[in-house]
Amino acid sequence: MSEQQHWLIKPENYRALQNIRKRIRAIYGDDIRITSTQDLAILTRYRNDKDAKLNALLSEFEARAPFELSDWEKPAVHAHGQSQRVYRGQVVA
Repeated sequence: MSEQQHWLIKPENYRALQNIRKRIRAIYGDDIRITSTQDLAILTRYRNDKDAKLNALLSEFEARAPFELSDWEKPAVHAHGQSQRVYRGQVVA
């Protein structure tokens, strides 16, 4: 197991990642799975989100990383058109 993988499974980092996953699941309904450091690229879809708490969680997680997370491959996603209210993964009026 690489040093990066060890960093990912440390309790404080694992808890931070779980909080990010819970927030994404609550807002978007996406149940993402992170099993390795390569899977962290999934999180780039949620960068610069309109949700302040999610942004704070992501930036805190990125600041903790001993390796450069700014090189994540996927671009950030921005909402298009009207904003939708989502509760537990379901779009509500």
